[in-house]
Formats: sequence, C-alpha cells, structure tokens
Amino acid sequence: MLILITVLLCFQLECIPIAEGLQIETILDQPLVVPNVGPNVLVTTLLITMPPGDTGLPAHTHPGPAVGYVVKGEVLFQVNDELPEILPTGSTFYVNDSDFHVWDANASNTTVCIVTATIFGRPMEEATTFLKDFKRENRNDALARAKRRGEN
Repeated sequence: MLILITVLLCFQLECIPIAEGLQIETILDQPLVVPNVGPNVLVTTLLITMPPGDTGLPAHTHPGPAVGYVVKGEVLFQVNDELPEILPTGSTFYVNDSDFHVWDANASNTTVCIVTATIFGRPMEEATTFLKDFKRENRNDALARAKRRGEN
C-alpha cells in the first residue's frame, strides 16, 4: 500500500507540507556493506506517484547520491543552477550528494507520473534535507524553460 510522504519528510520537528495526492512507497530500505566504505551505507528505494500538475518536493539534498527511473509520464527535473529539463518515460537520472535537487515534479497537467528513486545514505540519517530558504521559480516558468531547452 502506498504511504503518504508526510510521515517520511518530517525533520527537526518541522513537517514540510506536501501536495495532496503525492504518494511515496518505500520498496527497499537495506543496510549495505560496501568494500572500502564499511557497513554504514543505507540504500532506500522509493516508488513515487505524482498526480497531474504535482509540483513534487521542495528543493532538497540527499546525504549520498540518488539515481532514478521514470516509469510512466514525464518529470520536470533540475539540479543546481542547470536548466530544467523534461525527462520522458524510460529516462534515468543521477543526483550527486552535493547537488541541490531543485525540481522533480510531474511535467504534465493531465497524466500521472511514476518514478523510482534510490537514495544512498547512512543509517539513522535523514534521507532528504529540505532547503528552507531556497527560492525556486514557479512550476509553469520552469516547464517553459525546459521546453525551450528541448527545442535547442
């Protein structure tokens, strides 16, 4: 059963409001032993379902790298100050642990978007840290810039 993300994304006693309908299911939460790193790696894989027009999460970082796959629909995707882009079904993405994950929204106003994301971190460490004072443009402006990027 899918779990609403609200429970997963509370940190430092402050809950971040998440758009209604955004659902995240943890499908793997496994400690790993990695050669030359040790037993302190935790891998978490999420199945994220975004309803039409969903803005995704606020800008955030992860304690380790994150990789993802667009299962269905299109994702508005942006890291750091790079231009936003639209990732169609079948696309993969990678986010370094030092990157600001600015956009991971549904790029469509009419269809559902489903993404898997695997985040590498440390046990007992928050998987997602929200950038409280980060100002990002609105979704429609980011979509317009992503579409212009795709035309070039």
